[in-house]
Amino acid sequence: MVDFDILTAIGVIGTLLALLFAVAIWYINLRNKISEIEYKRKQDLYTKKQNSYAKLIESLIGLDSGFGNVEKQLEFLNETNLIWLYSPDDVIKKVNKFLKAYMEHSDAEKALGELMIAIRKDLIKNELLNYTELTSDEFNLIVPNKK
Repeated sequence: MVDFDILTAIGVIGTLLALLFAVAIWYINLRNKISEIEYKRKQDLYTKKQNSYAKLIESLIGLDSGFGNVEKQLEFLNETNLIWLYSPDDVIKKVNKFLKAYMEHSDAEKALGELMIAIRKDLIKNELLNYTELTSDEFNLIVPNKK
């Protein structure tokens, strides 16, 4: 009779261990799926932010009175309004500082450099390249000569 109880106990323990193992595997798979979904969502948001910043930078050319046009200037202003949706405070402050300097014709180039650094820092945070030693003086907006 003792042998039957030990065999039954071993069977029950084995069943419980198998069940516990199955639950652990299920949980690990669930966490992996959630991590994969979160990673994809972050990548999508990063790509959208990167594309938005690219449009903002491309529209800067419209501010040059030599060959800019009203449509490009409006595009730039629209992009500066849209950054309120996805940019950190530092980038928004740098955009406002640049716009003020540009309108007052006072050191807009330096303010633009500071804006580019803020955008760069925003894009590289939480990535493998998560620092920069560049300064605002190192950014140059080069436009073709009007002939």
